[in-house]
Parts: sequence; structure tokens; C-alpha cells
Amino acid sequence: MTPLPDDAARWRAHYAHSAGAWTRWADTLAEQQTKVNALLLDAAGVAPGQRVLDLASGAGEPALSAAARVGPTGHVTATDVVPAMIEGLRRRAQRLGLDNLAGEVASMERLPFADASFDVATCRYGLMYVDDPVLALREAARVLRPGGRVALMVWGPEASNTVVWPVFRALQSVVPDRLSEAEVVRPLRFAAEGQLAGLLGAAGFAEVAEHETVMRPKLRRGVPFWVPLLEMNAGEVWGSLDDATRSLVEHALVDRLERYADGEHYRLSTSVRVAVGTRR
Repeated sequence: MTPLPDDAARWRAHYAHSAGAWTRWADTLAEQQTKVNALLLDAAGVAPGQRVLDLASGAGEPALSAAARVGPTGHVTATDVVPAMIEGLRRRAQRLGLDNLAGEVASMERLPFADASFDVATCRYGLMYVDDPVLALREAARVLRPGGRVALMVWGPEASNTVVWPVFRALQSVVPDRLSEAEVVRPLRFAAEGQLAGLLGAAGFAEVAEHETVMRPKLRRGVPFWVPLLEMNAGEVWGSLDDATRSLVEHALVDRLERYADGEHYRLSTSVRVAVGTRR
């Protein structure tokens, strides 16, 4: 697959800049992510005693949830290309008493682990940002034992993700010169049906399956749930705006959200695709 113009180096810099925000909001948002994490870990078959590799772990999930699930007889290795993300993850693991988790700075395309080191590999919202996803998945296959399982999660279509993408579109509408279309749609790189399964097949995995899950969160109107999303995913832009421009963005967002209003709440949707495969 040909690398996209806005390559992984650009996204590495982006997430290095926003690592502080990811760590700062991680605990606040942890409960909201419980269902998403469980969906991925269940698909992977994560169980007590396993050796788990979590790729592109960011501020810690689903690695922390996996560490709690595998228990004291298991072990989780969490990886990310951004050192500050791994530092924040290690602090969170220590605070939670998860001494069966290690953090490693590593690229998905060049994993520093021996062949057949893990029982399971997981990746939540990370594969979209690598230059060569098939190479990354071949690396995952290499470090899995024969019969080991990989589970991947990516965003589904924009139209079905009404929690996140109206936020980005509102920001883009106010400062179109600061947030490009390529940046807005890059996380949707594998949103189309069958793309993830095709990548797993191209990387040599067997027993490949893919499915979409749509969740229906209900969020209270008047509560600025979008602030963490902006700080974590568009912090370079959001952080540079003055109060007046931020107010314009928030008004543009509320206008977009009104179509989902139901009394005191917004009835929204979150779509994810999960694909699994078995190492031959």
C-alpha cells in the first residue's frame, strides 16, 4: 500500500505534542472507554495468564484493562512511538498497582521483540497512522506464537460517529486554513467494510473476521464533552485560538449537535470496526 502524503512522521509529531493532554484526560475518560476496551479484548480472547502485546497504546488503553484481565500470572507489553505517551502510561500503571505491565517505545513496523513472544496482540485506533499497515501486521504476526490472535479496532464511517466528527467539522468550519481535510479524514482510513479484513489477509493471518459495532451514547446538553476531544486530537490548533474564536467553534458545534437533541440530552452514535485473525 502506498503511504499517504501526510505520513506517519507527521502524526508522530502530532501525538507527541498532544501527549500531555492524553495523559491529563486519561483517568477522566477511562470509564467512558470501558465498553470499547472490553469489545476489543473480548474479540482478542484476552484471558488470565496470557502474554499480551498492545500496539499504539497512547495514554494506556486498552493495555491497562488487559493487564487487569490477564492477572498476576500474565503480562502486558504496551507500545507507542511517542516516549511521553509511554511515560504517562507507566505512571498510570504504577498508580493502579499493575506491576504486570511494561511500557516500550516502539514502532508498529519495527517491533523490538523476538519471534513468538506473545499470545495475543491488540491495537485500538492505531493502525490508521502507520505508513505501511501490512508491514505492521506482518510484524505483529512475527511476534505472535503460532495460533496466537490479533484484534484491531478502527473508526467506522463518519456519518455513524456523531460524538467525534461534528467536533472536528465545527473546528474546520471556523479555521479551515488550520485543519485540513486530510487531517479530519485520516482516522477514517479503514472505515469502509472489509478493509481491515483485507489487510489481515494480506499480512498472512488466517481465520479472519470483521464486524462493525455501533454504540448509542446519550450525552447531556450543555456539558462541553468536546473539550477533551479537541485538546487530545487537535491541540495544536485549539490551543492557539483566542477565546473569541473558541466561542465561534463551540457555537458551530452546538448548531451541528441540535439535530441529535432529545430533551436534556444528545442521542449520538459511535461506530467502530473490529477485525481479528489467527497467526498461522
